[in-house]
Amino acid sequence: MALSATKRLIRSDESSSDGLGGIVPVQTIHSGRSVTFTFKPDKGYHVKDVKVDGKSVGAVTTYTVDKLTVSTRIEVEFTNGVLPFTDVREADWFYDDVVYAYENGLFSGTSDTTFSPNASMTRAMLVTVLYRLEGQPTVSGRSGFSDVKLNSYYEDAVTWAADNGIVNGTGATTFSPNTNVTREQMAAILYRYAQYKQYGTTAIESVMNDTLTGSKDYSSWNNAIASLAGQTQPGNTAKLTIDSRIQTAAEQALKGFKGAVVVIDPRTGAVLACASSPTYDNTNIDALLQTGGGEDGSMYNRAMDALYTPGSTFKVVTLSAALETGTASLTSTYQAPGSMDIGNAPVTNYANESYGTISLQQAFAVSSNVVFGQVANEVGANTLVQFANAFGYGQKLGQDLTSAASIMADPSLMTEWETAWAGAGQPVGMDHTPGPQTTVMQNAVIAAAIANSGVVMDPYFVAQVLAPDGTVVKTTQSRSLGQAVSSATADQVKQAMLAVVQSGTGTDAQIPGVKVAGKTGSAETGGTNVNSMFVGFAPYDSPTVAISVALEDYDKHDVKAAKIAGIVLTAALAAQGA
Repeated sequence: MALSATKRLIRSDESSSDGLGGIVPVQTIHSGRSVTFTFKPDKGYHVKDVKVDGKSVGAVTTYTVDKLTVSTRIEVEFTNGVLPFTDVREADWFYDDVVYAYENGLFSGTSDTTFSPNASMTRAMLVTVLYRLEGQPTVSGRSGFSDVKLNSYYEDAVTWAADNGIVNGTGATTFSPNTNVTREQMAAILYRYAQYKQYGTTAIESVMNDTLTGSKDYSSWNNAIASLAGQTQPGNTAKLTIDSRIQTAAEQALKGFKGAVVVIDPRTGAVLACASSPTYDNTNIDALLQTGGGEDGSMYNRAMDALYTPGSTFKVVTLSAALETGTASLTSTYQAPGSMDIGNAPVTNYANESYGTISLQQAFAVSSNVVFGQVANEVGANTLVQFANAFGYGQKLGQDLTSAASIMADPSLMTEWETAWAGAGQPVGMDHTPGPQTTVMQNAVIAAAIANSGVVMDPYFVAQVLAPDGTVVKTTQSRSLGQAVSSATADQVKQAMLAVVQSGTGTDAQIPGVKVAGKTGSAETGGTNVNSMFVGFAPYDSPTVAISVALEDYDKHDVKAAKIAGIVLTAALAAQGA
């Protein structure tokens, strides 16, 4: 069956078929424009092969012609057999694998009726399979290898694989496409492909890939006319919210530690810094892969993807829930012995410290787990989870680059003891997913919400998208996720957080001449392992920066997250001219 695309308009309901197993519905066609063809086999049939201008693109069910011309020819062959190959039997151990590869257009047969399962694979064949797995992305230029034939079935695949570091040449200008691949060589190429899949485009580069790479552009009349004529525009530019001065300060403060720092403008949700440690040199990926490809965790974004036990930083949520619901006030008093049974099991203060009878504000300043265990049960598991969700738990945060969703337990499964520990920031649930578990980004959003009169702002990294000529294509608008608590409640929590830094557990975050508010946390992660956490904002009266810090292995280095926060906040305020 064959379909010849012409310059005339073809109705969207018109189709072409010679009755051999299927039809090819087409859309309205203009010469020179991109058109996607969908091949629809009849019942009991499937696509055997698709050829575009005589070149096989595999047994695909859709194919996009980037620049359709009057001479473009698409040939579709249908078959009513699962596989057309006589040398692949259903009893063969590789039968299902061949079906998958064939039906997804990864492999063609060595002839119309043979697959030759025991035949060797060449270098050209292997990179072509990987290229088709990636959906045959558009490539620019040529590979540079003199022995890669122009318009060969593997030309674009070799160019793509070489550009992305998946294959090297066999010489300075040779690729040796018809040389068989040894098992050793195949393992090396597959490893590099796996690294490309994991690290090829990450974070903002991945999210903004379509706009950063060349594409059709309709942002202006001139660009639209050029696009309609088939001319691809250069890639756009993404202007980030990241302040390089604050980012550098965060990265330097984390150097030598495992952890993360996120800094947000609480008024808008703009991310001013997002640092994860250990990190890597993104200008030298080859060196990274040669040393194990991030086995030290340097490729893991601890700021966005890691779920940490929040420890006492979660008491910001518990305190907010208690004040907003009228369950307690800052002057409410509680017994704070070193240990108390709640729900027939002990809840303990750090180091079993006893504080006697203290106010809720004092309990917040000294971070009494016993008091907040009592408060959490007064609030109730349902309400506690509701307030956590109001601050962003249970959803992926971010307008562009999104974080992992932070976790709270199902309140219907939370015992009195689990609720007590959850209110203190320690997940202890059994037989179900315990909470709280937080990302560093989520903690920053909570601190920012308190600084922003209780309004939760969705974080974002991209301030504007600019066309190649400097035209503003898009400006990100701030977006609220809702009012977690009233302005009055937020003011009371701010007051309590100020006391933490001025005279409580967070004095390491103090900055001379600036009022800093915050909350510390020590999160036990198993055995003797402890992480240090901090959330806060500054200046107290008119906050312009909110911060979240996680430092792993505090029990080994004895450096508090509050100290890191003080360093980064100082740099952030200096950058803002405060």
